[in-house]
Amino acid sequence: MRSDWVHSETDDLTGESWLRGPVILSWDDVELDSYHPEPGRNIVVHEFAHKLDSLNGATNGMPAIA
Repeated sequence: MRSDWVHSETDDLTGESWLRGPVILSWDDVELDSYHPEPGRNIVVHEFAHKLDSLNGATNGMPAIA
């Protein structure tokens, strides 16, 4: 295996939305947002907003409007 194919990340992420893939959520953070909501913070809404934004092929803050 080539060493440049191996990635090690140590970031603690609450969620990810892949351009042509899944939405990945930290269940602990989903529960936290559900039981202790904070204004302006919801990891589920946040990551699915990224998914909607990427429908036009780019995650650039300009979702396709149709």
